[in-house]
Amino acid sequence: MINTFAESKVWKRSTSKITSSSFWKCLPRNGFFIRGKRKKSLGAISEEYRERKHVDSPPPKKAKTQQSSGKVMLSVFWDIQGVVLTDYAQKGQTITGAYYRNLLTRLREAIKTKHRGKLSKGVLLLHDNAPAHSAQDTVTHAASLGYLILPHSPYSPDMAPSDFFLFPRMKKPLRGKHFQNDDEVIFEVEHFLNSQNADFYNQGLRQVIHR
Repeated sequence: MINTFAESKVWKRSTSKITSSSFWKCLPRNGFFIRGKRKKSLGAISEEYRERKHVDSPPPKKAKTQQSSGKVMLSVFWDIQGVVLTDYAQKGQTITGAYYRNLLTRLREAIKTKHRGKLSKGVLLLHDNAPAHSAQDTVTHAASLGYLILPHSPYSPDMAPSDFFLFPRMKKPLRGKHFQNDDEVIFEVEHFLNSQNADFYNQGLRQVIHR
């Protein structure tokens, strides 16, 4: 996904602005999302004990909780013209430094294909300060690919267009839908991303100037 740095040099036409982010999407059953398990509080435990203090009393009925089918992790790189690269991590995969460096290599090839000539003008890359992004090996690899990594303040999701613009809008049409498998989620996400025009992505990046 694309994050940008609110300085005038970001908006020069001689550079291409690319941002990156990752997003976890739960696969819901029965039309709702399971955010995670909640630990039972002491108050709930004591209430349950009072309900069962009589030996002959049957245990209280509990609503069954449907577990989510799984998760899909999306990494997306985009600029003012649209999405440049998407990646869906396999179940159980974490975004390590090596994994992210491979994404940066693939991003370069995607830029060659979709934005021919922009690599020679320079690519400004804005991502957050996750360990995989800030590791020295990653910084060195990004520089070797011709990327200039823009500074990003820690704990500042309001400066990341993917967090304040792209993802909230992407989640709206997905809310409440029932997905049977990963492929269905990926299809819906790709459909949304590819259905937006350049004005949509341009609007998202331009909002950084006012933050």
